[in-house]
Amino acid sequence: MQLILVFPLVAILVALFQSHGCGWPWQRLTCLTFTSDGKMLVAGMYDGRTVHEQRSSHDMDIRRTVELIHLDDGYRQSTLEQEQRRGTGAGLAWPPGRFIAVSPGDNTLATVGFDHTVRFWDVSKQQEKAFPKGSCAQEFLVYSPDGKKLASADCGSFGILDLASGNAQWHDDYGAMLLSFSPDGRYLALGDYGGVHILDANSMTLIYEIPNEKTQATEPLFSPDGKTLAIQDRKSVRLWDVESRQTRSTLHEPLGEYQDPYRGNGIAFSPDGQTLAVAGAQGVGFWDVKTAKRRVPCFGGSNLMCLAFSPDGKLLATADVYANVALWDVNSRQPIYETSLAFSRGVHFMIPLICLPIWFYFWRKFTSRQASSLERKPSATPANSS
Repeated sequence: MQLILVFPLVAILVALFQSHGCGWPWQRLTCLTFTSDGKMLVAGMYDGRTVHEQRSSHDMDIRRTVELIHLDDGYRQSTLEQEQRRGTGAGLAWPPGRFIAVSPGDNTLATVGFDHTVRFWDVSKQQEKAFPKGSCAQEFLVYSPDGKKLASADCGSFGILDLASGNAQWHDDYGAMLLSFSPDGRYLALGDYGGVHILDANSMTLIYEIPNEKTQATEPLFSPDGKTLAIQDRKSVRLWDVESRQTRSTLHEPLGEYQDPYRGNGIAFSPDGQTLAVAGAQGVGFWDVKTAKRRVPCFGGSNLMCLAFSPDGKLLATADVYANVALWDVNSRQPIYETSLAFSRGVHFMIPLICLPIWFYFWRKFTSRQASSLERKPSATPANSS
C-alpha cells in the first residue's frame, strides 16, 4: 500500500515542476513611467520560463507586457500590449531594460518589441498611432526633450530615430547601454561599463568622457536644470557638475547594492530638480541635490528595481524585483496604492498544489491505521511446560 501511495506523490511533484516550466521561472518589471498628464502609470514587464534544458542552451518562453494603471479611474488596470516568443540562448534568460518611453508634451508612448520595431501608442485611447515605423534596439528608449527624436541603445551601439521621416542613424563608436538627453537637447550622455561619454546631440561627436573607477555599468541622468548629471553604478551614485566637469559629491552605498543599474530607472530627479530619488536593496532614499545629504530615512520596502516621479512631483511610483508596484505620497512618504503585477501561474500550477494536502491526508490516515493495527495485534506468549 505504501508503494501505491508513492506513485501519486511522484505524479504531483512532476506536475508541479512542469507547471513552473521545467526550469526557473522569472518575472521582472523593468521600467516605470508616468504619462505626461500624470493620469496613468505605465509599467513594462518581462516574464519567462525554461521549457527545455540542454547542456549549452535553454529554450524559453518569454512574454513582454505593457500594463497601464489608470490613476484617474480608481486605479483600474489594463493591458496595452502583450507579445510572446520562444528562443534559445542564455541571452534570453534576462530581460532588457527600459523598452518604453513617453513623449514630452503629449501621451504618445513608444514601445519596442521582440522584432526591434518601434510602435507608437495613444495611451488615452489605447490605440496604435500611424507614425513612421523604424528598427530600433530593445535595450533602452528615451525621447529627446523636443519630442522629435527617439534614441535607443543596445549593448554596444546606439541609434537616433527621426520621428518625422522614420529614418534611423546608428553609431557603433561607443559601447552605449544607457542614454540621457540634457534638458536643452544639446548633450547626449551615454553610459556603459567604461564610464559616461558626453556627446554633442546634433553632430554626435564626443565632447569629453567621465571614466568609471569600477568596471560596472553606469546609468547617467541629467537633472531638470541640466546643471547636474547623476551617475549610478552598483555601489554608488556620483553627482557630476556639468559646467566644471568635476564630481561634486559621491553617495557611497547609501541603500545597499542597487538592482541592475544597467537596466535604467534606478534613479530619478524630482521635477523641481531639488531631490534625487535612489532605489536600492533597502528601499528608496531622497537626497538633496545641492548638499548631497539625505533628506529623510529610507522607505518603500526592499529590493526595489525602478522608480519614477509623477509630472507634478507629488507622487512616486516604485517597483520591486517581484513586480509589486506602489504609489507613495512624496510629502508624507505613505503608500497611496499598492498592487502586484506578477503573472499568475494559472490552474496548471494550482492543481498540484491542491493535490499535495489531499495526498498528505491519505498518507497520514494510512500510516495511523497501520500503527493502530500493530498496537491491537496480540503478542505471542510461550506455552506452559508440564
